[in-house]
Amino acid sequence: MKLGVMKAVRRCFGFGLRHLPVFYLLCLLVGAPRLLFSQTAGQGWQVAMLVSFFEIVIACMVVSIMVWTMIRDRRGEAWTVLPAIGDSFQRAPMILGVAIVVATVSLAFGGLGMYLATLHPVAAAVPSVVMFILKLIFCVAIPCAAVSEGGVFEALWQSARLSAGSRLRILGVYILMMLPFGIVAVIAAALLPADVMTDLQSGNLPMLWILLAGALGSAFLYPVPVAIHEQLAELGDDLEFERTAGVFDLGRRFRAATPPAPGAGTARSAESRATCGCNFLSFFRQASGPNAAAKGSACQGSSFRPNYAARKEPLL
Repeated sequence: MKLGVMKAVRRCFGFGLRHLPVFYLLCLLVGAPRLLFSQTAGQGWQVAMLVSFFEIVIACMVVSIMVWTMIRDRRGEAWTVLPAIGDSFQRAPMILGVAIVVATVSLAFGGLGMYLATLHPVAAAVPSVVMFILKLIFCVAIPCAAVSEGGVFEALWQSARLSAGSRLRILGVYILMMLPFGIVAVIAAALLPADVMTDLQSGNLPMLWILLAGALGSAFLYPVPVAIHEQLAELGDDLEFERTAGVFDLGRRFRAATPPAPGAGTARSAESRATCGCNFLSFFRQASGPNAAAKGSACQGSSFRPNYAARKEPLL
């Protein structure tokens, strides 16, 4: 089973439209460091790198908020974004750890590309190609970090495992998601006055305008890794998303499963399917009824674990 490209694209646009006002405000926060940077007097390359670092970190936090918003959407909750912000900040150390790694690697390859460009224009393309491949491999690292209590490198490993065998399809999702915005840009270029186009090409437009326009596109592009992770997690478990709690079963999700006793495989599988719903309810603390606490505690010893390590696709 592979990633469904059109399914992921539809999910991104539908999810973005449903929460467009809030997602737009969150994406505006991502561009806030750049806006503040444009107002400062000293604009050296060190400050620019620092601003880019903070932008990437904030963007990763926004993606994690979208992850938990989608989880709560699937549970049918009326209010999803505000609780999702709290969910993300509860896991902020893990998410920030992955975000710092992502930002550091991105800026390192960007700086290497600028240095190689001074030597030879073609050499500058090498870091870009390597960074492009890394983005396909670790595109769902932030969603993995948002729903797992493992370490930073464990989240990166999970991302590599989930994306294995679907990386060309992930590329197709990004291309299809950016295609409408490219069409809008072409139409705008044909309709806008010549002086505005001149300012746009020369980079003289106010940073606020660029921020407002860019946040609209980001409100649909940031959910891409969220939708991809949602679908790849289903494929990895070979279970339906709505019926499994193991996708979000923190702490036990990616640990190695204890080998079952001989002849107990069928019973253990039936027990896991019967108790996975309890894991889900106990984790979110949303169970109802007098026996909810007992069910939650009984599920703590459940052996249900997604078998990501059993995926046959190579890691790279």
